Amino acid sequence: MGLAAQLVVLSHLYKDHWGLYTFLLVLDISSHWFQMYSTLSKGATTHKGSDNALLNFYYTFPYALLIFCCGAEMMVVILYLLAFTEQKVSKSKLQFYVCIG
Repeated sequence: MGLAAQLVVLSHLYKDHWGLYTFLLVLDISSHWFQMYSTLSKGATTHKGSDNALLNFYYTFPYALLIFCCGAEMMVVILYLLAFTEQKVSKSKLQFYVCIG
């Protein structure tokens, strides 16, 4: 839920890019909801076991979850700090930061 609140804050700081942050917020919430719903509908006891190779790697490789979560959080913090600098972030730089985060 912390990332969702951070995305709302960023949508207010970067008013020109509110659509991007709204999309990321909806994607975050809906992907978690669909993952949990599909797990429950299969009768599984945990959402971490998956036939999907990407999700299986994400949950079984010890550092994958750490790297992705820290990367996403650092991207949000960097964008937050950049909002208070004199230099404004261009749309291409903003998209670059989102892609690497």
